This record gives sequence, structure tokens and C-alpha cells, in this order.
Amino acid sequence: DEALPYALEGLSIRQNLLPTGHMEVVASMGIVGNIYDAQSKFTQALDMRVQSLDLIGQTLGEKHPYYAILGCVVGYLRIAVGDYDQAISDLLIASTISEKKFSADHPRTANCNISLGLAYLKVNDNQSAFDVLS
Repeated sequence: DEALPYALEGLSIRQNLLPTGHMEVVASMGIVGNIYDAQSKFTQALDMRVQSLDLIGQTLGEKHPYYAILGCVVGYLRIAVGDYDQAISDLLIASTISEKKFSADHPRTANCNISLGLAYLKVNDNQSAFDVLS
């Protein structure tokens, strides 16, 4: 609880001093998102991570490895808030990018696919969950 005000203040300072999309701003958003996540405030964490993902997409492009990493986090948070269909969409994109930028058997791709499998299970699509996890 004590870290959040400082993290929000740091984010505000960086947003005021640095250009939009600067990696220090994105990093500060990540810190705030992590704090919200640790506090089980998944809606706020999701909002912060979606903003980060949008900035990464604008500055580094939607094919950048960091976009895949953040896309997987966004997908995981969408599962946490119960938005399973959008989670599947986000995780499919993130998984595809991750496979291309890392590899199909890379741990980041595996983590993304585990979240994707979970999202499929949440919508009772057992066959898709089996396919992505096997």
C-alpha cells in the first residue's frame, strides 16, 4: 500500500518530463501495474498494462518482442477480470509474435500459451486448450 503513491508520483513526473512513449514512462507504468496486480486490483492493473501496450505498439511496433511480452501480461489480466474472449484474442496475437521473435519452445512463449490454454478452459473450449497446451 505504501509503494503505490510513490510509484504513481514517479509515473506522473516521468509523463510530464519525457515524451509520450518513452521507455521510462512505460517502465513506470509497469511498476504501477505490478503494484496493482500484487494488491489483486486487476482492473487497475489491466488499465495500466493496456496503456503500456498501446505505447509500445506506437513506439516500437506491434511485432516487437516487448509487445509480445506485454500482450501476454494483458491477456493474463483479462482472464483475472473475467474477459475471456478478449484474453484469447490478445493471447493469440502475443503467442504468435512470441513464437516468431523467440521460438515455439521459449519460456516466454510457453507462459503465454499456458495463459491461452487457461482462457480456453474458462470458455469451455477444451479442445483448443488441449491443442495449445500439447
